[in-house]
Amino acid sequence: MTKRLHRLAREIQEQLHGCALLHDPDTWALHAPRVQLDAWATLLAWHTAGEPVTRLTDETEDAILSRPLPPDLALATAPLRRESLGIQCSERGVWVVIARHPAGVSIGVQDTVSYGFRQPLLTYIANHPGGTGYAAGYVNLIDQPTPSRLTISPGTIMDAATERVRPLGNEAITHDDYLLTLAIHVLYA
Repeated sequence: MTKRLHRLAREIQEQLHGCALLHDPDTWALHAPRVQLDAWATLLAWHTAGEPVTRLTDETEDAILSRPLPPDLALATAPLRRESLGIQCSERGVWVVIARHPAGVSIGVQDTVSYGFRQPLLTYIANHPGGTGYAAGYVNLIDQPTPSRLTISPGTIMDAATERVRPLGNEAITHDDYLLTLAIHVLYA
């Protein structure tokens, strides 16, 4: 999992840096695919946190999801195990990385290239089942401050072979929804 994520992070970093070179330094991030911004922010936070990985079995996945989070838990400020965490699921090759970002923090890409989020967010990146791409997205913690208000909207997928962005299909939405729900539970456990 870690080697693949390092390779993926380098690719995303190069793509974002290339986008930044083509546009005004203050607005380049508006031209970058959102999937890449969310994926890079997640992977950078995970790297900064020491690249922690939690490996789960079928039993631990079931146990984690059977314990709901407190409905009034303040997701933007509640204590976390870590600010970012990689999760290797019981199904071979299935992983998700999640990170929490406070509002206004600069996310460096390379040299003087950076961007930030105006709101506190949870971002994630997950592998796409049966494909060569990855899915990434975010949860705005202003609009969805507690688990009782949490509605997971699917991210988008970046096909690694074609470098094209597309919405997730129904099967991928179900997969994405499951991994993000699991990751949120592990992050806040």
